[in-house]
Amino acid sequence: MPFPGGHPGAHEGHADGGRDRALHDARPHGARQRRARGLPRRIRSDLPRVHAGLTPDPEAPGRRREGRGGPIRPRALPCADPLSGRPSGRAAEADHAPRLGPDAVGSRPPPVRRLLLGLFHATEAWRVPEEEVDLLRRDFPDVEVTRTHSKEELEEKVRETEILFSWAPGNALVARGTRLRWIHAPAAGVGTFITPAVRERGIVLTNSRGVHAVPIAEHTMGMLVALARQLDRAIQDQIQNRLDRERWWVGSGRPQELHGRTLGLFGYGAIGREIARRALAFGMRVIAVRRNPLSAPAWEPDLLRALGLPAEEPRIEGVLGPSELGSMLGESDAVVVAAALTPETEGIFDAAAFRQMRRGAWFVNVARGKIVRERDLAAALREGQVGGAALDVFETEPLPRESELYNVRNVILTPHISGGSTGFWPRAMRLFRENLRRDGAGLPLLNRVDLERGY
Repeated sequence: MPFPGGHPGAHEGHADGGRDRALHDARPHGARQRRARGLPRRIRSDLPRVHAGLTPDPEAPGRRREGRGGPIRPRALPCADPLSGRPSGRAAEADHAPRLGPDAVGSRPPPVRRLLLGLFHATEAWRVPEEEVDLLRRDFPDVEVTRTHSKEELEEKVRETEILFSWAPGNALVARGTRLRWIHAPAAGVGTFITPAVRERGIVLTNSRGVHAVPIAEHTMGMLVALARQLDRAIQDQIQNRLDRERWWVGSGRPQELHGRTLGLFGYGAIGREIARRALAFGMRVIAVRRNPLSAPAWEPDLLRALGLPAEEPRIEGVLGPSELGSMLGESDAVVVAAALTPETEGIFDAAAFRQMRRGAWFVNVARGKIVRERDLAAALREGQVGGAALDVFETEPLPRESELYNVRNVILTPHISGGSTGFWPRAMRLFRENLRRDGAGLPLLNRVDLERGY
């Protein structure tokens, strides 16, 4: 038996490039394949395990080498490359030879990019985790990463940095950073980032559009379910230590369904897209209003990959333009605001807009508070024109204690938390790392903000 890993000599069938006819020629249809010759069945059945080094050679004690009289000692046949010490059949690993320094080859080291992290906050949820900072340093050895823990430290370090990843820095800080060329915002809304210094110097601004899409979409659907099933009333009954079952079977107290109803989206970006996907799963019909209804939103595959979002577009029924807002409001059983705050959208949901809504429809705002005139909404709720509302954002935040929204029936209020989740930082940092990679490679950055349009 040839020694595994060896090179047996050619037999007569291989001489002069010949072929072994018994092994290689075609067989007549239905003919059985010939058994391999030269080895007993017991040896053949054990060969795979012998070559894998998993079992001793079962016939070793009784076999003798050809032309020699000494018995072969029973032991496992070697299956490793004796030169490399690695298992046979595997590619050799790359040799980790020390690299020559720049002086040895006459070249200069790559330039160092300076990154400043201003992601400190009094609340743990909004402080970048230490492990994410460690990943930045590990993945980008050409980047000098500086993390700050206070406003004073940020003001001191900004002078030398060229990349700033921070909460809204303010115009004074941007003006102080004379070497700044790129600012990345950890949120989608960047109104406070577009300062005079940013405009004058043409500093590149990118945002985290899409990072909040999943939690906000889930929050939105939760609010719609709560409105349809009147869960706010159930919670009130629980607080009062009583459950009035009969109330649930009479008139307006009867729960409703989302299935078969129409959802109207005001804004169809990353957040609207994920809301639509979930609403369709509930069996809802979805229509949307967006600024450019004729051009489908262009989603970079790298952006979707970084955010962990599906590439497939939700199959909504139609996309309308801003001039058709009234038509969307009249068709919808639920209206969700998911648009950016711009001069065109500020205050667009006023008394006139609420009058165009289908009577008794639900209203949800997870975008920006100033898109809605709260006093007009409260009046529409009291009159029954709007059947219920869920608000996560407000004209003034935090919502003042004297706000009449606290005392309006069928309203669910949350303190601007729809975008928060334990998945925020991993998703936000994946997006930033992708942009940091692109910056080093000289590629266009994802989510670059148009400073004129504001998003």
